[in-house]
Amino acid sequence: MTHHPPELLDRFTFIVLDEVHHAGSEVFSSIIHRLNDGHRVMALTATLRREDQRHMIIMSKLPVVYCLDLATAIKQGLVAPVEVIPVGVDMSDGERREYSEIERRINDIKSALRIVDDAGERMRLERQLKKYINRRRMLLSRLEAKRQAVYNIALRHPNERILIFSENIESIEALKRYLLERGVRAETYHSNKPEHVRDLIFRRWGLDFNVLLSCRALDEGIDVPECGIAVMIASGMSVRQLVQRKGRIMRPREGKVAKLYIIYARGSIESKIPMKVKAILSGIVRLY
Repeated sequence: MTHHPPELLDRFTFIVLDEVHHAGSEVFSSIIHRLNDGHRVMALTATLRREDQRHMIIMSKLPVVYCLDLATAIKQGLVAPVEVIPVGVDMSDGERREYSEIERRINDIKSALRIVDDAGERMRLERQLKKYINRRRMLLSRLEAKRQAVYNIALRHPNERILIFSENIESIEALKRYLLERGVRAETYHSNKPEHVRDLIFRRWGLDFNVLLSCRALDEGIDVPECGIAVMIASGMSVRQLVQRKGRIMRPREGKVAKLYIIYARGSIESKIPMKVKAILSGIVRLY
């Protein structure tokens, strides 16, 4: 999905929309509305479902005609099987206090939203809710115990490529410094780096360093069958993010069994994420 004007669609009769879940966003939904009976469309995605339910916009024009769930793909050898390894960590006293205060604010706003009638006030509350949910996500992504857990995993796999996902550039840069200070060679890959620099980092992965840290820039589109280890620093990710990130280590290779470490904070909203991932892998969770 790119930022080309939607009227370009009028020049073509056959259209391929890769990663079509993006077409549900406010930015790209104009593409869906532009489609008409003169277009033949093939749309592809690992998971159509969006947390904001805007996948319904896509399905109104492009109904699902075929879905291959992960459980079936694993059985057919199309992707590598995955071992999910939960790693629970504890928050410090200060982190727990901050988390509890954010949770209190979120619950108060949700209670207010259930009874508010004024449209303007509802919009203000929704903005506040989004702000506190983001604060919670940022807090959970930078827990000190999670950094130690990542370091321990890196020591467990000293000669293997490891792909680590967190939620923002600041947190992965801080984690990179933490690992380097302890003798673990690591590099970051994110949108603030020029494309030629990112390309060089990707080519040197497995040669100059084994630990590659990313936030969203590697969620989609990479193909590295040699990489069989991923670490998710959980912080309330959507089903789509979970599926996309798992996909980075599921590229098939003879005899490969991928390992997915999920580092989560005990007693937080993250506690259910390991079971959620296992449900996705077993085909229990619908992807559209």
